[in-house]
Amino acid sequence: MYAREYPEGVSRMVLDSPTPLSSADPLDSQRYRALPRVLDEALCGKGACRSFAPDPYRDLVRLLVSLRKRPLRARVFSGNGRPEMVRITEAGVRRLIGVMDLSPSIAALVPSALASALRGDTAPLARLTNAGGVQGITASLSSPQAFASFGVGAAGLGWESTSILASKKGPSPEESASKLLSLELLLATRCVESQLPWSPESLISTRTAALRAWMAHLPAGIASPFTLTRAVDGSLAELCLEWPPTPSAPPPPTGTSSTPTLILSGDEDLRTPYEQDLTIASEYSNVQILRIPGAGHSTTTSDRTGCARNAMIAFLAGGSVPSSCPNPTQPLALPPPPSSLNDVRPTGTGRSLAARGANAVAQTIQEILGQPSPVGGGLHGGFYREHDARLEFHHLVDIPGVSISGSLSLKSPMGRLAVSGRVRGALRLRGTMLVGRLNGIGARASLVG
Repeated sequence: MYAREYPEGVSRMVLDSPTPLSSADPLDSQRYRALPRVLDEALCGKGACRSFAPDPYRDLVRLLVSLRKRPLRARVFSGNGRPEMVRITEAGVRRLIGVMDLSPSIAALVPSALASALRGDTAPLARLTNAGGVQGITASLSSPQAFASFGVGAAGLGWESTSILASKKGPSPEESASKLLSLELLLATRCVESQLPWSPESLISTRTAALRAWMAHLPAGIASPFTLTRAVDGSLAELCLEWPPTPSAPPPPTGTSSTPTLILSGDEDLRTPYEQDLTIASEYSNVQILRIPGAGHSTTTSDRTGCARNAMIAFLAGGSVPSSCPNPTQPLALPPPPSSLNDVRPTGTGRSLAARGANAVAQTIQEILGQPSPVGGGLHGGFYREHDARLEFHHLVDIPGVSISGSLSLKSPMGRLAVSGRVRGALRLRGTMLVGRLNGIGARASLVG
């Protein structure tokens, strides 16, 4: 708006994951239109999911149809390692989809979790959908960002030093969230500027009826594959129901802006997807869209290749911007956790049991880094937790036969893990490499492939 009202004061502008200048959609329906592309192409493109989920969006549709008939039950291990029974519901899956573009590490686990649930292995999806990090908007925006900053998740290519959990005191999820998001500022802005089913100055007592009438006239399938009721839950329309009556905001400027503009668009972004960026670009006469493969929302912080950040700096400095960014060198989606140590792919250090054990530890770490909560259980026992700027493992078992204990620093790529079960020994983390001895044999494995 400033660039349009005072064009002489803005020489050039970068919009990273932008929202429309005009009134925002309170249902965020653009995320549902982009979901098939994000699942099938952005996460599973070039055959990344062919062996376990050839069509992840179809898997999602099939799973939701089943969940509407009857929620699934699954056994998970809690944050203290105790087994408990939980339910997988449409609402839980909806919350998971709603946060996966905040962290490539979370997104990387979704296709295999959906496929596994359809095949009867409900534990991976149950752990994702029942984690504390997806139970509310504040928590869901804290933990994924923290875990993403660890930097070696699904295909991490480095180690970030900006983890919000990397402090001596170890802030609570609520404190961590406050550093990332002011929910009050978000609502104060969007509850007034968005195109809600009621006017901002309307009485709170009239809004529920207005919401129901608005829902009754929405096009069929606007929230597909989710039901409209699930889509409204936690949406802006629901969050603003009780926001105090406020005078309407002045209308935004109209017309086309001539300010040279670069739009950065993450291929995995669902809240401000590429399809919406095309519409935004039409409002600028001198504009370039740069798509960032492997990046979700906020490309300059989620892009692991550095292309988005470098393009932003080059554009603002008046230099040339690349026409495209490279794809991450590693697959964006992870396969399902192996059902036993014998099923672990033997790479890196050979085909011995120790080699499989090292790779099992690496895959376990990747799985935990993709969880949306800073505390939780293993798939088959034990638990993990973030404490005092470290990620701790307590007899955690994701792959039967391999139990890990110890801790990794959230400030730097260092840590030591004790391994027990069918393989016994210790591994040290240096950068993205695990190195040590298992069953008396030297073993090593990489966290990135």
